[in-house]
Amino acid sequence: MWCLRGEAYSEQIQAVRDRNISLHHQESLILGFLMVVLMCRTLLGGAVLNK
Repeated sequence: MWCLRGEAYSEQIQAVRDRNISLHHQESLILGFLMVVLMCRTLLGGAVLNK
């Protein structure tokens, strides 16, 4: 019985870790996208000012 509880507990921990990793991955993709958008806006703004 103890082993089953231990296995279930470690499966829960692994599920939480996997979920956290997935959330961090999604956050990093969103932040990367926002950085690209900001860089493009900055570069386009600079190009407009130079004309």
